[in-house]
Amino acid sequence: MTRKPVHVGALLAAVTLLWVTACGVQSDPETPDSSEAERSASLEPAAKAHYLANAGVLIVSGETKVVFDPLFRNDYGTYRLLPEDMEQALFAGEPPLDGIDAVLISHYHEDHFSPADIIRLLEEQPAIQLYAPVQAVWGMRSIADASQQEIDARVTEIALEYKDAPLPSKRAPLPSKRYASLTPGGQKGGWT
Repeated sequence: MTRKPVHVGALLAAVTLLWVTACGVQSDPETPDSSEAERSASLEPAAKAHYLANAGVLIVSGETKVVFDPLFRNDYGTYRLLPEDMEQALFAGEPPLDGIDAVLISHYHEDHFSPADIIRLLEEQPAIQLYAPVQAVWGMRSIADASQQEIDARVTEIALEYKDAPLPSKRAPLPSKRYASLTPGGQKGGWT
């Protein structure tokens, strides 16, 4: 199966546009024939950001919901973990975390990303697409088992190299034995 590559620059531009839209206005509030109510309504943001935990944010624009860095287990005694009721709602697909379209992982640090939790989320919420750095995807593959390989079709690796322009990852062919693959560290992984 060939997946359409995602250009990181385009993805970041879309996220930036979403963020700017959340802070902007939808129409010109200075129109002379606008009523006060119309002017107030025009100031309503097209998208809203909701803080979840540490760097975790939910962005909602219309029917689209994107979550950034939602699941991690290490707070280093400083950062806020996702509250238990919000975590349960995310896994169950319940409001306000119902209908999540995509999860974006910023980087593979224990205060931003838990491979086991993201695998579980993708299993429990089959409509979610994941966009994550190559290291995070390898972290997931290193602990996944054969029964979890179907989630790979919803995972897009993002390659960010030092001093390089952001580009999508080009997946290199991996040695495989049925469903297992080798990770860069030589550990058996779950899907190819």
